[in-house]
Amino acid sequence: RIRVPPQDLKPSISLSVRGIDSFDFGQWNQTDFVGLENSHPDASYTSAVLLLLYFTPELRAAVINEQYNMGLYASHRGLAIELGFLFHMLDQTRECAESQHRSCQATNFLRSFRRQPGALALGLFSSHNTSASGGDVVNMSLPLRAEAFHRFLLSQLDGELSCQGSL
Repeated sequence: RIRVPPQDLKPSISLSVRGIDSFDFGQWNQTDFVGLENSHPDASYTSAVLLLLYFTPELRAAVINEQYNMGLYASHRGLAIELGFLFHMLDQTRECAESQHRSCQATNFLRSFRRQPGALALGLFSSHNTSASGGDVVNMSLPLRAEAFHRFLLSQLDGELSCQGSL
């Protein structure tokens, strides 16, 4: 049997009546980096991919610029704009927040992601058991779901940013 070192065990977190707002993230994250909250059902696989993309400087610059090029009140609020907003919030939180409050929620991005017909057809949502065509979706493992999300997101961003000349 394999013995896991205590520092690598999944921590047991208890929340107060105020929930996540009173949680001290600094106790668990002693780095300068901001984390994403995993309170959304699909965040278990999207957070890792979103942070991977955040640390890709060219992509981060392109989606943040896209947010300002199209404006916050554009009629087409695609994934690039929402991702730009999320990356902007990660930057702001990293610069301004105290360590115990260094986390962001990807709620707006995930809401836009759930509205994408292609994502529904791929079966990327944990709450859907059928595809858009009505057929049964095979329950994908989290690594495969993360890989499919990554491919889907890069394809969407390529389409959105190419139209605007950002890439």
